[in-house]
Amino acid sequence: MAGRMELRVNGVESLQSDLVNLWTNQFSRNGSLQFMQYMVKLLREIKILEYLMGIDSHPQLIARASNVFGFLIVTGDYDNYITDVIWKTVTDCQDDRTFSEVIAMLTRTVNMHPSRSSALVYVCEKLIELPLQRFDARILELCQQLLLRTQESPYDLDYRVIANSDNETIPLKLCVRLVRESAGADLPLEKKEMLQQFGRQQLVKSARTGLSEEDKTDTYTGCIQDIAAMNSYTAGSIQVLNALVSCEGSRELGRLANDFDLTHLVITELRQFVDQLDTISDNLSLQHAFHSRVDLLQRIIEFAPETITPELGNTLWKEILMSDKLAHNERLIIWKMMQNATKTSRANPFIERCINEYLPDVLPKSYSHEILWFAQQSVHYDIRVQVHSPAHENEVIVVPGMDRIWNFILTAPPNTIENDAIKFAINLYLDHGIMGRSPASAVDATHIALVGRCVDQLKSAASSLKPPCNGVATTDGPMDVEPYNERLGTEELVFSRSLEFLRQLLHGLRTRPQFSSPRSESGSPPSFSHLQPKGEVVYIRYQCFGVAGQQSQRTMQIGDLSTAGELVDRLTQLTRFSKFITIFGGQKLDLLQNPNALLKDLNLGSGLLLVKKNDDAEIITPTPWNRPMTAVDKEVLKHFDELYDLLGLKDDLARQIIDFLVAFPPQGQALELVRSTNNSEKEIFPLKTPFKALYSLNTLMTCLREMSLAVEINSDFVSHSIKVLVAFLTMDELFDSLTG
Repeated sequence: MAGRMELRVNGVESLQSDLVNLWTNQFSRNGSLQFMQYMVKLLREIKILEYLMGIDSHPQLIARASNVFGFLIVTGDYDNYITDVIWKTVTDCQDDRTFSEVIAMLTRTVNMHPSRSSALVYVCEKLIELPLQRFDARILELCQQLLLRTQESPYDLDYRVIANSDNETIPLKLCVRLVRESAGADLPLEKKEMLQQFGRQQLVKSARTGLSEEDKTDTYTGCIQDIAAMNSYTAGSIQVLNALVSCEGSRELGRLANDFDLTHLVITELRQFVDQLDTISDNLSLQHAFHSRVDLLQRIIEFAPETITPELGNTLWKEILMSDKLAHNERLIIWKMMQNATKTSRANPFIERCINEYLPDVLPKSYSHEILWFAQQSVHYDIRVQVHSPAHENEVIVVPGMDRIWNFILTAPPNTIENDAIKFAINLYLDHGIMGRSPASAVDATHIALVGRCVDQLKSAASSLKPPCNGVATTDGPMDVEPYNERLGTEELVFSRSLEFLRQLLHGLRTRPQFSSPRSESGSPPSFSHLQPKGEVVYIRYQCFGVAGQQSQRTMQIGDLSTAGELVDRLTQLTRFSKFITIFGGQKLDLLQNPNALLKDLNLGSGLLLVKKNDDAEIITPTPWNRPMTAVDKEVLKHFDELYDLLGLKDDLARQIIDFLVAFPPQGQALELVRSTNNSEKEIFPLKTPFKALYSLNTLMTCLREMSLAVEINSDFVSHSIKVLVAFLTMDELFDSLTG
């Protein structure tokens, strides 16, 4: 049949067209079956199949031969011999075009076969024997069509449908082979991933459509044997198990863990794999193999946690999760898995063992962001799993698991995870639903308790950080310097972290409107020092009642085009009364009855305005930037003197305290020290504690600034302030400390 190519092509075109017409016009219309059999016999006798599909055939002929083979399929005369003829070309052909057309022809004829046809299963067997190096996108397309057709339920009882139940496992074996063997094969990573992804997808589909118990057991047994042997097929077998149990995780994992000892095998194999990580040079292949192992481990933790014995759990935590052989990417992968496993709403015995036994034993030098993330998830786990009764009014809300976060905050080495731990704690204490579901008084009580905790930690750490009497140790024996210095370092961390937590807590409260109290209740009065008077300046004399020392008459300046409401705000600023009544001309004057009334119409400049503090009113403490003062701000100010005393610590700690204190108005003994005209410069500015001296300077400047805004000036205080300030700046001791 050799000859010119165009004649050969035309001949094949005519042949396949005639066969289609013959089938359409004869057999499909109850034509002569005898004639059909004659045509099949003729095609076999002239060896047209061998000619079209032989190794010496031409791609153009193969591309036009689909209907010739289709004729044999629909007449029921396609057999394994024909597949053998085709497959010989697949395996022996060196021409890629011929190979491509043969595979394409096979793919086009798959749907001509009855579903679950034994002929299709035979092609699957051929693919199982085909070297993995030959697999490409074209072969995988053929595999996909074959697997789809072999998984369909047959619509007829034709003899060509699979008769032997053993053959039903062959398509499954093909999928298993692609995943299992490619994992350990010497293939380019791109091809390896392509084969594994295809195989996994097909296995998932097989699991969804249903596999017989016998098929699953046989597959499980082979995979378990690979994992136990720790051979080159282990990674692939683990992926096979991941695919098959993905649809029925709980039931299948329990079966594998209990009947096949999967938990012990997986943890043991993963430990060995981690031990050998530093010997694996292919990073991409390593990540792929590691990821599949971690996926199976996560399923065990989620669906069969009771099979992780204390011994296995200890191995998993210490020799795998905490292994120093884990590179950055592998550490991220496995700890991300632990975080995901913790996001359950059901109690998990292994997770609880990790939280309550293993996590507390982690040393600060081993802290990492990944471990902190797990600890954070463990708090959410405790909140979900544990039963909590709602907090009552004024009751401190107990957040389960927060002691773990506090441990990270107070002990993490500098510049590691401490800021993230503080941020998590602050956000939880301010924004978590457990706070939103509690009474406002309970939330305030919780925040106030946090202030108390921080102050107690500060004082405790400070007591340890104070130098021994006369600067020497009191012990009679030799002092072990290293543990002593280590203890001091730990206390310094507690000191710094407690102060930073307090700072962040206050910042969080101030920046969240739901926690900022209105000015009329507990905030700072507005500032008017930067405003120009509206209209003509009028002078209003006023006198305050309700607080000792504020009964002298004073005078304020305000524009006559200002309103009565603006006058109330100005009086609030000057008197610091949160609530008050005003009396003018012997009668009570309600300035807010008509807050838009202009002062020029009220004629208040002609007499004395009495301002009386209400019995239930508070004295508003001025705060920086005129921001509202929260209940927590007030609680901090109750501890002002205790914090002020900490300015006597060594410089780096005292600097942290003064940076914190200057955010508040001067209070207590610091304010009294500066305001008293009986104190000398050495008492106000003690150079032995330079940060107390610096804070006194800040306090003095604040007092003088406030005095400059008042109409009535305390000349004795101003004179004394200038005197002690000049004396301080000219002290020989100050000069010596600056030059020494």
